[in-house]
Amino acid sequence: MNETIKSNMNSNIEQALATYQRTWVEVNLDSISENMRKMKENVAKQTQMLAVIKTDGYGHGAVPIARCLEDADYVYGFATATADFAIG
Repeated sequence: MNETIKSNMNSNIEQALATYQRTWVEVNLDSISENMRKMKENVAKQTQMLAVIKTDGYGHGAVPIARCLEDADYVYGFATATADFAIG
């Protein structure tokens, strides 16, 4: 995982914990990448995939998630709920 992304995620985690101390969720970008690879193994070879990015991934970091998937040759693009989120 890119150290800059990891550092930004840690900062976001600390900020979130200061605000919302009831729950903890750890998003593993390597696991997300592996899950996408495993899904790709189960579709036709020529199939390209869209990565669906929820609005900030419910606070889990939409941008780091998108960045970890953007170089996968089978990811055709990203889907978002609104155009504003896609360009914002």
